[in-house]
Amino acid sequence: MQWNFPNAMITRKLGAALAAGCTVVIKPAEDTPYSALALAAFAEEAHFPPGVINVLPTSRQKTPEIGNFICDTPDISVITFTGSTEVGKLLLKRGANTVKRIVMELGGDAPFIVFDSADVQRAVEGSIVAKFRNAGQVRKVFVFYLPFCLLTTFFFSFALDLRLCKSNIRARGHS
Repeated sequence: MQWNFPNAMITRKLGAALAAGCTVVIKPAEDTPYSALALAAFAEEAHFPPGVINVLPTSRQKTPEIGNFICDTPDISVITFTGSTEVGKLLLKRGANTVKRIVMELGGDAPFIVFDSADVQRAVEGSIVAKFRNAGQVRKVFVFYLPFCLLTTFFFSFALDLRLCKSNIRARGHS
């Protein structure tokens, strides 16, 4: 599981697995194990049978060992992974040995598409909200797709709005 939006990442995959009658092993990101542990505790309070939802928090140093075990064991038939392309490639290679079904959402460019019929100011505001929601943990990079005729207007407005955001943050006493 990735570190941003950990509960959303877990629950959307967990729900499908449970609906299909599967047990689940959650290996949360090293930086956000408490979210997965809390969800498991809620499941226990809701009287889920023991062993249906399993959480395997581990250190960054132990993660490759755990990943290899998950890929190598015949007891796990499906891996779903959200994270980097680099790790996704490793899981695909290692999981091939036991013919795992592997579903991935790998790091992307987080495209933001603006059409020539768009209200440029609303598009700028939407791009800033999309980028900085959840304390800016959404994506590292934006790739903007927009018509050439809007390029200057969009980015001028985008830069101005970002400066206003920064000014508002400083006015509230944050750095």
